[in-house]
Amino acid sequence: MFAYKSALDAAPKGMFGKVPPAVAEFATNAMKQHAENAQAFNAALTKAGQPAFTMPNPAVVR
Repeated sequence: MFAYKSALDAAPKGMFGKVPPAVAEFATNAMKQHAENAQAFNAALTKAGQPAFTMPNPAVVR
């Protein structure tokens, strides 16, 4: 989700040239789906007695 959010923040500043509205819509929907999947994954982990995963992938958050 971090990568999508960063791209959505940078796009209006012209960092990627002209970005069609459909790209922002895609990124917004993808972020929503990733959040829903993370919630379901963490629910399965905690149900199995494991801690929820809360840290983002360090390779993406540089």
